This record gives sequence, structure tokens and C-alpha cells, in this order.
Amino acid sequence: MPFTRIALQRGKSNDYLHTLSDTLHQALVDAFDVPAADKFQAIDQYSPGELIYDRD
Repeated sequence: MPFTRIALQRGKSNDYLHTLSDTLHQALVDAFDVPAADKFQAIDQYSPGELIYDRD
């Protein structure tokens, strides 16, 4: 069972999160033959200033 973790800035809608989750999982199914029913994901949302990364 692959585990994926997605980190985003807070404020995305539930529809956005579900679409993102489904799209990522479908890519895993297509590229790595992950079973279609084998989805295990964590989506973390952070307030501005809590998600620090280099944009370049």
C-alpha cells in the first residue's frame, strides 16, 4: 500500500482536495500498477507562513 502525503496552503475546497486525491491516485495506478482500491493519503493544509519552501 503506497502512502502519499500532500502539503498545501490552507483554503482549498473539498472538491479541489478530492479531485487532487483522485488524480494522484489514478497516476499511481497507471504508472506503478497500484491496485485501484489501494488508496492511502494524507492531505495537510497549512496557514500562510507555516509551509516554508524555496519557490526556485
